[in-house]
Amino acid sequence: MELKNPPVKLMVVGDFHVPDRSPDIKPWILELMKKENPDYFLITGDLTDGSILRYFPRDRTFVVQGNVDQKNYPLLIELKFGPYDIVLFHSHKIKPRGDKEQLSAIAHVLRANVVIYGHTHKRHIEEYKGVLLLNPGTAAGAISGALTPNPSSAMIIEIGPPMKVKLYKEGELEKEHIF
Repeated sequence: MELKNPPVKLMVVGDFHVPDRSPDIKPWILELMKKENPDYFLITGDLTDGSILRYFPRDRTFVVQGNVDQKNYPLLIELKFGPYDIVLFHSHKIKPRGDKEQLSAIAHVLRANVVIYGHTHKRHIEEYKGVLLLNPGTAAGAISGALTPNPSSAMIIEIGPPMKVKLYKEGELEKEHIF
């Protein structure tokens, strides 16, 4: 699906796990939404009951199915912003979790140059075999499948050119990469 031409700003979040692991969306994420005013919202799944969608504008939000979601969403969404062909999915079928070879192979099959995925609860920014692999981590600060604690996190992507990726941890800018 081809959307607005650059410049465009995306907010990428996922793995909320509301209400099973977190009672609601973290206040700092709502503040970041207001401050950054993104054009679109990309949600990598595991909302759980879907109640947090009330914070996101329906016409500008893309949600994919996570492994614990109680509602049905698409398993994968393909988006295009200028020169960037993006694949958005939860990745719970990837074993081992977050495997770069499998993620980049999916991108190559779909002719994408960016993969945005969730499930691992681990923040990740890496260019691998010509594909930009992005994971915003867990918006809830939920434990991972390995029962390791993780901070709450979110990602802002500014598509120019170039593409700027900003990773936030517990409300503070942790990393910024330009691709």
